[in-house]
Amino acid sequence: MRGLAVFLMALLLLGCTGTAHVTTPLVAHKSQKIAGNYAVHIQSGGWQLKTNPVDASCSLWRFNTPVDESYVKAMQTVLTETLQSVDFRPD
Repeated sequence: MRGLAVFLMALLLLGCTGTAHVTTPLVAHKSQKIAGNYAVHIQSGGWQLKTNPVDASCSLWRFNTPVDESYVKAMQTVLTETLQSVDFRPD
């Protein structure tokens, strides 16, 4: 009986899993850095996405997808590669 309960719980949990495939876009563009010294403040905190599953087995749940950290890293990379001298300022 206990084994059956464990099996049913595992089945319920596994029925609501999924994989998100995210690929990096290839941008074949190389330019010179913009000359000068820049102080940058990256404003984040507004990138909370709510996802709704499409499968019937997961329709009761809603998931939050935080992307703030990825956004900040992406902006730092782009600005570092674009500007000659960058000083990132905290919040």
